[in-house]
Amino acid sequence: MRSIPIAPALLLALLATVRAARLGPSRDELATQAFAALDLDALWRAVSHVDLVLAPYYVVAHTASRMVPGDLGLRIPSIAAAAVAIGAITWLARRWWGAGAALVAGFAAASNPLVVELASTARPYALAIAFVALAALAADRAGSTRQWALVAALLVGAGAMHLFSLLAAVPLLLVPAFGRGPRAVRGALAAGGAAAVVLAPFAVAAASQRRQIDWMTAPDPPTALAVLANLVSSPDRLAPDALDLAAWVVVAGLVAAAGVLHVLGRPADGDTDAARLADRSRWMGAFVATLGPWAVLLAVSALGSPSLRTAYIAPSAVGLALLLAGSLHRIVGAIGRRRASVRPVAARASAAPAFAAPAFAAVAATVGLIAAVGLSAAADPREARQDDFAGVAESLTRSAEPGDLLIVAQRHHETGLAAGLARFTDDRRFARDVAARLPGGSQPAVEVRVVVSTEPLRTVRVDGSLDATPDTRPTGTAWIVTSGIPLAAADCAELPQRPAGCAGPAERSERHGGLHLAVVAASTQS
Repeated sequence: MRSIPIAPALLLALLATVRAARLGPSRDELATQAFAALDLDALWRAVSHVDLVLAPYYVVAHTASRMVPGDLGLRIPSIAAAAVAIGAITWLARRWWGAGAALVAGFAAASNPLVVELASTARPYALAIAFVALAALAADRAGSTRQWALVAALLVGAGAMHLFSLLAAVPLLLVPAFGRGPRAVRGALAAGGAAAVVLAPFAVAAASQRRQIDWMTAPDPPTALAVLANLVSSPDRLAPDALDLAAWVVVAGLVAAAGVLHVLGRPADGDTDAARLADRSRWMGAFVATLGPWAVLLAVSALGSPSLRTAYIAPSAVGLALLLAGSLHRIVGAIGRRRASVRPVAARASAAPAFAAPAFAAVAATVGLIAAVGLSAAADPREARQDDFAGVAESLTRSAEPGDLLIVAQRHHETGLAAGLARFTDDRRFARDVAARLPGGSQPAVEVRVVVSTEPLRTVRVDGSLDATPDTRPTGTAWIVTSGIPLAAADCAELPQRPAGCAGPAERSERHGGLHLAVVAASTQS
């Protein structure tokens, strides 16, 4: 029975590895790559300007990139962490509700498209999920001071990977502890308090870079619902579609049925009040961990500090898998007790297989529906908003001419845009400029470069007059690369050399996933 977690963990590792090998790096992953390439001293100086909240993860990425170079090497920590998370979820569900529930929780989490996507991404969210799952498992096993100290350490790990992950970790620790008695509650509170003390200075320092998420806006109701729907879909869905809604209808139906049956159904033979309290506490802990982080960040956003993103509530996937498993366990148990109560005593021993089949059919249908949601999200790369740097580079190489301007708009929160463009155009001078500016935080929000050759593409930065750049002649054409947010007049006004139509309508416009390439043909202004 101890081998139960292995199969779901291997499934997740396989799905994530295939996805990681198939897809190129996103803009955020290119930021990870840029920071990970720095030595530790330069890395510390860089995060003092931007991305301080990701500093612990960048140290992990720095180490991984030294051990296994390349994109896959950067993604290995996420793949490994997600596999560990699946194992911990499965093991915890087995401790709470038995082997059947363990398989439900494990395979539901392993097939969740959000978990698979984050597991194959060089960002901290999969590691945060792993720390949350491990903390919940360790708390369920904890009894001694040393064991609660381990729980506190795992909470610190979760917070170091992403502070908002604690919104899912706390209910998974604290609510089930009420079912174990006052001593467990005191242990959970002590572990949480110790973790809070350790993380407080880090949280305060990270809050000093709050302007990094100033681009976020308070979500309207459809966007808020899309973020919640993304727990069984993709972190980049802009709005829930029919499959998203169907998956949530199934989950909500199972949860509601489990709640009603638990309240109205008869207890199992031999169940004590303590056992019922423990079961109720575990189920409620999973329920709060699923919806609580979303509700808290939605409320914070409504109060004036927009913070609601799918990736920020990703650890709720732990609660969702446990909630699904616990709900099916309740439903199957209630049906079993009902049928057994009207059968002869001799037939009760064989009652379980009769309702195991429909239960497993429900599990298979739910997991299949969630997987279908993920496939639909991956089918259209434009909807998934995968950053197509290769497409931008191809357009520039094919159509740009020496003397054209290249305007790169990288807002404060878009630390990977310039690095990605430099990498995929194989513009080594541009790449050196980006790397040299990173430790000092001096990457401009809008940078102007001039194309000096196209075979291969080479650009130089324009700091003054374009006429002072050797071997080029102004063409009056500008290529503007953004993340999809158009340049404003204020952006253009600060450029040392700019086309007159910089912030105006483009002559040609191309969308490459989450990137936007516009061509403006106009005279330049100094």
